[in-house]
Amino acid sequence: MIDKLKTWAGGKGRLAVLDAAELAETGAFISGLRDSGGLEARFFKGNLAGIVETALAPHPRWRSLILLSCPRPAHSLSLDRGTKPLTCIVPPTYVEYRRFGGRLLKDLKAYMGPGFPKTTLLRAPLKRLAVRSGLAAYGRNNVTYSGEYGSYHQLVGFASEAALEPYCENGPTGPELPACAGCMACARRCPTGAIDGERFLLHAEKCFTLFSENPGALPPVEAKMARELPCLAGCMACQAICPANKGKLRIEPAPVSFTFEETRRILADDGGHGGRGKKADPVWRSVQEKLKAIGMIHYQNRIGRNLRFALEAAGQGEGLALPHPASRISA
Repeated sequence: MIDKLKTWAGGKGRLAVLDAAELAETGAFISGLRDSGGLEARFFKGNLAGIVETALAPHPRWRSLILLSCPRPAHSLSLDRGTKPLTCIVPPTYVEYRRFGGRLLKDLKAYMGPGFPKTTLLRAPLKRLAVRSGLAAYGRNNVTYSGEYGSYHQLVGFASEAALEPYCENGPTGPELPACAGCMACARRCPTGAIDGERFLLHAEKCFTLFSENPGALPPVEAKMARELPCLAGCMACQAICPANKGKLRIEPAPVSFTFEETRRILADDGGHGGRGKKADPVWRSVQEKLKAIGMIHYQNRIGRNLRFALEAAGQGEGLALPHPASRISA
């Protein structure tokens, strides 16, 4: 069975298989970081508590964990500003993140056949499990690095009732990326000081990505660094500067783009849920449909704020008032 699984994974990514008992160690490890103060309690509660609970109390019939590290590109997303298009970057794993795992599970079941024991998507601390298996190693930025993909990959996990022997493709052998020793490139580039030289563990509660994905104000950022954050969600600063990632990032055009009217509507959005006539607004519905198409609808109330930040950081805010389409002729 393991050989068939290896063949299935061969064209998709790098494979690891662990005993389901590893979940308990993973949950205990992350809980221990919270208890020792390594992870801020509020950050843990808001971002990790749910997946740690799964690890600490897994389904009793789970026997194996199947992990896959798949290469993923970043995407460039075009927005019409009236004078010239604005291009924002969507980091790897954002476009269709949730659908990606579901498609892989469907494909896995079809390939393994009807006799394959019950297998489901795993919602657990996948980074820690990948490091435990040897499939990946932590960078100083708390992003995992997986073989030839660098950090530009997506981890997908499955919990299975199949009794599979542990397995891991050749890759990192330690919990920390060897290239991080003596290298502080990401710490120097981090816009919020979430990475420092005092400890290897990221100050996750300070990470710009966390702020960009959640409601509320974005943190103050030095102007020079702010200009390097043109992401519609997330942050690429630490990964883009990382020597271990050199030459590994692929950027593909997103399958959607936003028109002038849609861009203006996004910039006008205050992040409200259903207010300002959103439900009756055909332009906003069009924005929603495009976000659904790329699997990013859950960011619909963040992108206006993030886009305004990107424009201001790049010195292109112009009061954030877009010109009328007719003015493009003389622009």
